[in-house]
Amino acid sequence: MLADYKFLKTITVLGIGRVDIYLQVEEDDLEIDMYEEQDKKDIEKRLNRGDIWAWAFVQVLAMPENITEVFGTAAMGACSYDDEEQLLSCDCYSDMESLAIEDLSTKLKDLKERLAQLE
Repeated sequence: MLADYKFLKTITVLGIGRVDIYLQVEEDDLEIDMYEEQDKKDIEKRLNRGDIWAWAFVQVLAMPENITEVFGTAAMGACSYDDEEQLLSCDCYSDMESLAIEDLSTKLKDLKERLAQLE
């Protein structure tokens, strides 16, 4: 599963512990219709050169360190960035990371409740 993801960092999250953050970027298959005609042409040129950042689907994954069975995700499509550095420096990435951690936290709480019912 993690073969398609790039490890970014490990952070400590209150109530969870150490959490690994991963990033996956792939070319988005959504039609490029939200830009001016010249911008669309520029994006298409970049895509033709193999630049996945030109029109990308980005997913952030948050996973407890050394546990691959439970994870949280946040995703966003129809993105156009110069490169990974530009994505990681923007507010939307920070929001996606927070949403992935929130999703992970919810899943861990649900799992804990289900396990308690088995006792």
